Amino acid sequence: IPFLPASNIFFKVGFVIAERVLYLSALAICILFTTAIHRSPHSLKFLQSPLSFLVISLLAARTITRNTDWATDETLFGSGTRSHPLNAKLHFDYAKTMADKGTLDSEAVAMHHYEMALSTNIRWPGYCEPAFNLANLHHRNGNVESAIKYWQMALELNPNHISSMINLGNAFAGMGDMQAEYRLLQKALEVNPRHTHALSNMGVWLGTMNRIEEAEQMFQYALSIDPTFKLANDRYKEWLVTKARRKSLEGKMEFVYVVPKG
Repeated sequence: IPFLPASNIFFKVGFVIAERVLYLSALAICILFTTAIHRSPHSLKFLQSPLSFLVISLLAARTITRNTDWATDETLFGSGTRSHPLNAKLHFDYAKTMADKGTLDSEAVAMHHYEMALSTNIRWPGYCEPAFNLANLHHRNGNVESAIKYWQMALELNPNHISSMINLGNAFAGMGDMQAEYRLLQKALEVNPRHTHALSNMGVWLGTMNRIEEAEQMFQYALSIDPTFKLANDRYKEWLVTKARRKSLEGKMEFVYVVPKG
């Protein structure tokens, strides 16, 4: 009874109960069915065996067909989107599974279901992951304008989504808008001052602006939080090499002088 409001039997709610949650209630139904069979009037006793056989056969057939749905993540989430088309989470899971396959056809399916997840997102306020993943997929395929559109949509759904800020900042930097990237990194660090990826990107930005000491501080701070963070380690090493080259170049320039005329 407690599951009836979310059962999708009387009206569509766009919510799916995990099958494992229904096992206990299914056991109660089996007990009730068995009790009803044994307490049936004497005139209906002849129906006990055929009725039991029919019910068991139907349930066995359903189990066999359902096992094919559980064969892989693709078949499981695919069957879920067909039976519950209003569930954003199912569309998202199916899209992610298809995107991970990495083929053009599977990515096209993934894009469609990310869009479906966004169109059914009314029941999931703040659920920005479909827009974020769709943006990443567009960016991976070289469609930067669409990627920017969906990262911005992700931030509309969840203004504190740091990964969207970082990726959107990278896209703007690639287009030459360094100030837009700086503003997004600043906001990301306001949300989480210890976010190592944002700190690392800010270090790169400061280095590009020739703010050497601040850049080094950012890298060192990121690595003090997580010394194993590979991105920060790699970028800090690159930064140290660049810094050494600049110092070497500055040292050589000290010996350059202009010979006065006359």
